Amino acid sequence: MTGPSADRDADTNPTTPVVARFGPRDWRQQGAQYVIRHTLRDVGADSYLRVRGTSTDEAEPLADGLESPWSDLWFYSNPVFVRVC
Repeated sequence: MTGPSADRDADTNPTTPVVARFGPRDWRQQGAQYVIRHTLRDVGADSYLRVRGTSTDEAEPLADGLESPWSDLWFYSNPVFVRVC
């Protein structure tokens, strides 16, 4: 992420792919926490990643007017920057 966006009204980034999706079968309990591990391979350039999660079965959040603050939970992480040395 460098510089201003070319279109500040855009709600998508065509250069940002989804590299993995995880479900309840992927979680492993470690004490009181649940952990998912994923290895990024062949990282050839500086980049960033973000984690997004939900309590629903939706792959993408939908503005359907039926959102409930407790049964339709979503979270978004801050970006984690990766520098290739």
